[in-house]
Amino acid sequence: VDFATAPNADDGATFWPYLRDPETLARPWAIPGTPGLEHRIGGLEKADKTGDISYDPANHDFMVRTRAARIEAIGVPDVEVDDPDGDARVLVLG
Repeated sequence: VDFATAPNADDGATFWPYLRDPETLARPWAIPGTPGLEHRIGGLEKADKTGDISYDPANHDFMVRTRAARIEAIGVPDVEVDDPDGDARVLVLG
């Protein structure tokens, strides 16, 4: 994980904890207590980029779609079956 080390907003002085990488949609991580990178993360819906608490329906829709896009982008490899004889009676997943 690459941690944020400086503010990332256009003004050069503000840290936006929800400013996502356009390719991976990942958020920047800040080590707690880092000067200039103070922010809050929690269970309430946050505004895109700023991380401010938001009850706006359009923002909620955008954030739900963003989270869904992140999950869809995860590559899941094909299942490999190891049963050369074709007579297995037990399936073990792990």
